[in-house]
Amino acid sequence: MKSMTGYGFSEIFDQQYICSVEIKSYNNKFLDINLNLPHFLSGLEMEVRKSISERVKRGRVDVFVKFKNLNENIVLNLDKNALVSYSKILKKMRKLAKVKTPVNLEHLLQFDDIIKSDKKTDLDLVKSRFFPILDGAIDEFEKSREVEGLTIKSDIQQKIALIQNHVDLIESKAVELDAKIKNDLKTRFDELEIDSIDNSRIYEETAVFLVKYSINEEISRMKAHLASFSRTLEENNPIGKKLDFICQEFNREINTIGSKSILIELNQSVIEVKDCIEMIREQLRNAE
Repeated sequence: MKSMTGYGFSEIFDQQYICSVEIKSYNNKFLDINLNLPHFLSGLEMEVRKSISERVKRGRVDVFVKFKNLNENIVLNLDKNALVSYSKILKKMRKLAKVKTPVNLEHLLQFDDIIKSDKKTDLDLVKSRFFPILDGAIDEFEKSREVEGLTIKSDIQQKIALIQNHVDLIESKAVELDAKIKNDLKTRFDELEIDSIDNSRIYEETAVFLVKYSINEEISRMKAHLASFSRTLEENNPIGKKLDFICQEFNREINTIGSKSILIELNQSVIEVKDCIEMIREQLRNAE
């Protein structure tokens, strides 16, 4: 089991490159990758997404990349046409506004498109340095998710053990519940003081009530859900959604048991089980 919350960081700092990758994640129903890449690395976006999605299946994942080439080869180009056009328009404005100050170089440097920079980037070389850093950050990110996942799993296992204990207690009280239903029906028939009541009628009514109020089927399904939950908890695949679905089935059965119960001890166990299920579902909101 992995948590949807994690953190990973990796960096390189040598004579040519400074590169860092930071990864953070939060719980989310689906996989949502938010990339913050330098503009010149935008062409690698699909490859970065693929590297992450191969190892992460759910959650909002924020990726922050910083990359600087210390020996960057920058070529500056002067746009002569733009320079001449800006110079002419400034002189015209100066004349119309009757401004005496002459047009100088400082005025022209305010326009970004006169001087254009062209960065010569060897993308293959950048990729060879960047992706190992990305992989390192993902490795750290996965380790943190696994550590928190183990904590979540341990807590859930404790809650499942409590549920199992209460289900065993409920099962032991099921016979007592059936006996109480029979005794209550017999008492009601006795209170009628009708001598002609056929015993077969009593048996028939008792059977109807036992079918309606017996909790044996619900107990059987609860035990099956517990076994399924425990098996799923040991799987290596993303299991958060599947476990939450099983919890919904838990809730359905325990609610039915609670609606049928007329025993105080049994009702208390129902409350405890529902409380455990709710705590498990709260934990599962952060499980992949």
